[in-house]
Amino acid sequence: MDRCSSDIISLRHAGGESIDTEDLKINVQINGTSYVYSSSNISENLGKSFWEMADVIQINTSQEWGTGIVNEENMDVKLINTNSKEVLPKYRIGFLPESSKVHLKIPLTLI
Repeated sequence: MDRCSSDIISLRHAGGESIDTEDLKINVQINGTSYVYSSSNISENLGKSFWEMADVIQINTSQEWGTGIVNEENMDVKLINTNSKEVLPKYRIGFLPESSKVHLKIPLTLI
């Protein structure tokens, strides 16, 4: 089991159309506890109201929720379209050893 003392989740928009942040929330589960990163958090993080290709959302879990990420196997991240209540397309997750950050690459394709 890989262990990593990290508290940063990085989500990169890797393709597809822009997403209005008003219609987006991020549900994160760490070690069995659920957290929500709201649309206003996302807009503030990006500094704008749209998440576009190559934009990165970084969530510091220690600052936001008072918890770090010890093991990626104990974490689940879901991007939710709040209008349709649907989970956005799958993403890839893994630790980046050079930065000790959890990195999510999200290939978004909206139809």
